[in-house]
Parts: sequence; structure tokens; C-alpha cells
Amino acid sequence: MRNIQRFYFRFTVPMMAMMALLTAVHVILSRFFSITLNASLRISFGFLPTAIAGMMFGPISAMIVGGLGDFIGALAFPTGAFFPGFTLTEILCGLTYGLCFFKREPLLLRHILLSKLIVNLVIYSGLNTLWIMLISTSGQGYAILFPPRLLKNALQLPVDTLVLLYIIPLVKQLPLPDFLHKRR
Repeated sequence: MRNIQRFYFRFTVPMMAMMALLTAVHVILSRFFSITLNASLRISFGFLPTAIAGMMFGPISAMIVGGLGDFIGALAFPTGAFFPGFTLTEILCGLTYGLCFFKREPLLLRHILLSKLIVNLVIYSGLNTLWIMLISTSGQGYAILFPPRLLKNALQLPVDTLVLLYIIPLVKQLPLPDFLHKRR
């Protein structure tokens, strides 16, 4: 019963406002402050708002922030046809961050590293490669697309981990009102 209570809560107005803000930041970071290397490789820090939502509000909120951020970004600033698989990827990333970060005091390097290993090496490298293969018109198979994406995500893993190690303590120091965290 205790595990069920961990994920059950009501959204408060301040929580929804903060989630909307994090969703907007997700869209901005992933659409405007990303570096496209080629058609299947892109470096982005759009994961930060999703990770912060996971830390502050839990997996459900992080899933909403990640999914809505991807969906709104794809509709408002398309870089190609909308494909729901990428939205599913962002939802799974939110779930991962929420499960690894929520109610972790203190949030340790192992929590951050575990979340980034799952997100970068399993979800981004594995699942996004599958989506790219399915929508690609070049006819490249999974075996051709996977190695460079795995290498890119493996190289980005320490960078993302260091960014989270630096950003999360700063977010925890923000003078957020208590009612933002209360659940009924």
C-alpha cells in the first residue's frame, strides 16, 4: 500500500504551473538549443526539465513534462513529420528520472548515473534508433544506425551526468514555496 501512495497524488495549481514552465523550458532547450550532427544524431539538454520534474514531483509529473514537451515541440517547431514513438521515448525518460530521483535525500551520484545509463544507453540509443529506422527513407537497418548513436550517447553520458550533478543542487537551493510540494 505504501508504494501505491508514493505515486498517487492530486495536481495542485502551483504544481501544474511549475510543470507548464518546465514543459516550456523543455521545448526551448530541445528545439532551439540543440546541435544537430546529422539526420540521426542530435545533442540536446532537453532532458534537464524532465529530470527536474522527476526530482520535484515524481514519475507521473516527469512523464507529463517529457511527453508534452516533445509533443508541443514537434507541433510548434517541426523538424520532420510527427512520430509518436519519440514522444513515448520522452515519457519513458520521465518515468526513469522520476523513479531514480523522487524522494531521494540526498540525491547521490549513483542515482544520477543509473538514470543516465538507462536513458542514454537503453532508451535513447536503443529505442530512438528503432524509431529512426522505422521512419527512415534511406533503408538503413538497425545494425547500421545503432553503433554511431550508441557511441554518441556513451560520450554524452559523462557530460549529462556532470550537468545533472551541478544543476540539481542549484534547483534544490531555490527558494520554492512550501505549498508547491504539498500533496493532499
